[in-house]
Amino acid sequence: ANKAKMAQLGLTGAAKALSHCLELGGSTLPSTDGPAPRAKRKLLAATIRATPAQELVPSRKSRRIRGAPVDTAFTTERQTAEDDGAAAAPRGAFSLSLVNGRPRLSGPRANVYHHTVAGSFYLVSIGVTIHDIGHIHRGPFAQRYWSRKGCLYHHPYPVGFKAQKYHFGRSFSMSIFPGVTGPVFRVQDEATGRFWDGDSPTWPWTEACLVSKSPGTRISGPLFFGFSDPVTQKAISCMMNDEELRAARGECSHPSPNPSKEELVSRRLMRDVEGLGETAAIAIATSTNVLPNKTTVKSTKDLRRLCQSSEGVSSLRSFLLEHTDMPVTVRRWPKWRKAIVPRMLEQLSSTEQI
Repeated sequence: ANKAKMAQLGLTGAAKALSHCLELGGSTLPSTDGPAPRAKRKLLAATIRATPAQELVPSRKSRRIRGAPVDTAFTTERQTAEDDGAAAAPRGAFSLSLVNGRPRLSGPRANVYHHTVAGSFYLVSIGVTIHDIGHIHRGPFAQRYWSRKGCLYHHPYPVGFKAQKYHFGRSFSMSIFPGVTGPVFRVQDEATGRFWDGDSPTWPWTEACLVSKSPGTRISGPLFFGFSDPVTQKAISCMMNDEELRAARGECSHPSPNPSKEELVSRRLMRDVEGLGETAAIAIATSTNVLPNKTTVKSTKDLRRLCQSSEGVSSLRSFLLEHTDMPVTVRRWPKWRKAIVPRMLEQLSSTEQI
């Protein structure tokens, strides 16, 4: 009866193995579940080395790898510029100032549009509606109203410019109005009325981004204002005179037909004081907090007379490093504090004439 029950439970093989071990006096029970599993085959190192390596062949080849020409407006225009000899100019239509490895563009790129752009228009590329293109500033500090080296296009910023853009889930208005020494860019939240001002297009948009729900968004001020679109560049170029068009192409310097007294002083300071840049020189020439008598600096001699005493050197150092009349971008520059300011103070306090 027990054998029949064990057979029903499938334990017959285990019973036979147990009896066999007891007869042999062993203590290890052999497996009765069938043949032992085969050991995995191991490849010898010599076999692996003898196997020839397979060359990877890409399934697709790009147009660049195939050597196919890229027939676009950009390359066609660049080839035309090279054929005309414009590329051999000091900067030419495609400036030698590179932005992320690409040539900086200027006015001729906008010539692909052969019609005059005026009135309110919408930029599909970035989703910006431009209500008023404004006008070109031709007064004091006119060179400060031109785009900087990091911009894709080289162009003047029109005063009175007004545009609108929907971003961060809200509607923002953008405008440009004249400041003391350059343009002021404003971005305003139309729902709350809160606005941010800056001396570049990126500055106010960065401040608006930091208080939004997406503070990590990458911001490009010229792009958000619409200045990276060729249609906007065409609208601006329609307002330029011949000299300004030549400046946009890099064939001459920025025109400044009516320089102010402060502008002339800042130029002399840049010429006389080693390491002094345009932004800092303009701040010194226009501020009334540099000299003890609360007047503006008329020449480099005023700074030299101030630095003849230790109190004057300390006062000028405090202005250059801490005063709000000096732009924050200059004061935050590490080289300004560590190298340029000490060298300026040493040069101005020396007994030799500048």
